[in-house]
Amino acid sequence: MHHKIGQLLSQIVPLSDHDVEDILQEQKSTRQRFGDAAMALGMVQPEHIWKAWIRQLEEGDAEIDLDQTGVDTQALHHVPATVVRHLRLIPVRVSDHEIVLASDRRLDDITRQQVQKQIAERAIFVLASPTQVERAIARHYPSKSRKSEAA
Repeated sequence: MHHKIGQLLSQIVPLSDHDVEDILQEQKSTRQRFGDAAMALGMVQPEHIWKAWIRQLEEGDAEIDLDQTGVDTQALHHVPATVVRHLRLIPVRVSDHEIVLASDRRLDDITRQQVQKQIAERAIFVLASPTQVERAIARHYPSKSRKSEAA
């Protein structure tokens, strides 16, 4: 069972039923996602959204849209380029000693453990489309030959 972000946020921040109704009304009128509406109303902070999102991702085989989620450049420095290119995965977000890594395929437990040994943060693995992962790697980890062509 996958929990909705509102359910997870309620476990992190005390939200009353009335608060949830207010957020749902804001969400309906502004067409924002639940977490964004809750932030707009000042009921949660970005770090609360992060924690709820991580909990949601940990519920198993989560898939993300890198075009929608984007890549936080702060996360890029936490994973060696050789690991990124070899395993075709991209760091997406880093915070609070956790890092979200998107791969174009499900990684087996041995590979996950090998990645974990190479980074300081606790890794949360998610799936993204092969095209999006490839595009993100090319953009954020250009090969040396591509760097010299750009110069």
